[in-house]
Amino acid sequence: MIPDTVMAEPIQFNKKIIDALPSPAIGTRHYYEDPRLPALRLSVTDQGAKSWVVQRRINGQVKRITLGRYPALTPENARKRCEQVCGDIAQGIDPQSEKLKERTQQVKLEEAFEEMLRVRTLRPKTQWVYRQIMNAALKDWQAKPISSITGQMVADRHAKLAKNSGGAYADSAMRTFRSIWNFAQGRYDAEGEDAVLTFNPVKRLSKTKAWARPKRRETYIREHELPAWLAAVEKLRSDEWDTMGKRVGDYLLLTLLTGLRRSESAGLLWTHVDLQGQTLTVPDTKNYSDHVLPLSSQLTQLLVAREANNTGSPYVFPGEDDAKPLHEPRYQMRRVIDQSGTSFTMHDLRRTFATIAESLDLSHYALKRLLNHRITGDVTAGYIGRNIERLRDPMQRISDFVYERLPSSKPALNSDHVKA
Repeated sequence: MIPDTVMAEPIQFNKKIIDALPSPAIGTRHYYEDPRLPALRLSVTDQGAKSWVVQRRINGQVKRITLGRYPALTPENARKRCEQVCGDIAQGIDPQSEKLKERTQQVKLEEAFEEMLRVRTLRPKTQWVYRQIMNAALKDWQAKPISSITGQMVADRHAKLAKNSGGAYADSAMRTFRSIWNFAQGRYDAEGEDAVLTFNPVKRLSKTKAWARPKRRETYIREHELPAWLAAVEKLRSDEWDTMGKRVGDYLLLTLLTGLRRSESAGLLWTHVDLQGQTLTVPDTKNYSDHVLPLSSQLTQLLVAREANNTGSPYVFPGEDDAKPLHEPRYQMRRVIDQSGTSFTMHDLRRTFATIAESLDLSHYALKRLLNHRITGDVTAGYIGRNIERLRDPMQRISDFVYERLPSSKPALNSDHVKA
């Protein structure tokens, strides 16, 4: 911050005198005062920039209100504006607060959104989802001042989205808008009586209990369904002519045996796999921490075989393009569903992993660690060490549970090569 001089030097404010004023020393700013109107001052920076300011005490504090730049604002016009400002202050009006109110009232939704993306640290996927919602569900709101969007508008838009695109999408759109509104309140608005954004309109949905809150999926592969499902996966993995089938089969099996989210297993890099130490790491996960898992003997064998036949891709499970990760293998998943008679999603595999872990009576903290769920809110958990080796036995028990339900002893190891 540039330090100010303690006193302002009185001068006659006219063009000849102002133009001749020297620049102060580097790193300083000098003020000049109008003897006829002491509240009006001229600020001169070390770069020679000159600005008109009004200095008055407001609510017990000395404040400076910038009027404009010289010479665009002449001395005569600066005096008139100074008198107007002083008149407002005498009536109890804080010009700075009024200016902030006016600015806040003009902030458009799109402007607040772009500033939020610039300031906040958001993952690329989160940014992508937000933009999709802004460009579809909230497209016609983007040019509106965020202060003009009412609770009734929110309620009407939520109902329309729920009808046309489903409750989950409607809830997601309004949660996105709520985040932008809260950011704008903290970024642009004043506090106390001078605030403009005082009530988030999305609260209307809570007050009227209008949130869709679709029922959370609870599907998973049940124990009696595992043999047929595993047999179908093994059929994918054993077809030496189907390179992508082998890859997807390994991907499905690893996801089941680790409980990773689909993007975590699909995006797994070889640099995150330590075959010597028998661990894998998912960096910077959904809860903003690295997730390290020990490998069971079955997982180690699966990854050793994959590494031996890696074609140079940085991904453990590359897609059709080795430079990109596997993405939505719907065809191969449909084959497993048709052959096993068991419908499933990738997240069902994570729920299946958790269900198996719970059935083995693993400790509460081991289960949360395996699933990479936060335990920071639990005081006791804070005293429990995070030694990765403590999870090796639980991981092995889960893999053994799965392999014991294979129709045959265990899946044969495979590679991605095509028979010559």
